[in-house]
Amino acid sequence: SPDDGKVIPRNGLRISYVAQQEKFREKQTIFDAASEIMHNAGGDNLALLSEMLARHNFENLEQEVNLLSGGWKKKLSILS
Repeated sequence: SPDDGKVIPRNGLRISYVAQQEKFREKQTIFDAASEIMHNAGGDNLALLSEMLARHNFENLEQEVNLLSGGWKKKLSILS
């Protein structure tokens, strides 16, 4: 059954929670949303954040999150 079994983590495994519904602020930019999430997780390397967003095809970091499709919002949530 889905509630049985073992979890055997590999080295470097990171487990996190991604909510079903994203909770971005109105008029919040992609960069601001990602940096806020990173800061709340204890990180503050903005150069690394910009590189990570670029590698995942977030081109206009000043675009408002509310203008993204549901898939791009989810991608931003997972990356952050």
